[in-house]
Amino acid sequence: MFHISMKKPKIEANISRESKDWLVFIVLGYSGGLPFL
Repeated sequence: MFHISMKKPKIEANISRESKDWLVFIVLGYSGGLPFL
């Protein structure tokens, strides 16, 4: 999850924690998920 924070700090700064939760799943799913973890 930390890699997402570094790539898109502006987005996470503008959205709430709950919104970030589903955003993380979408990004991980789009990127392939497991390879980053």
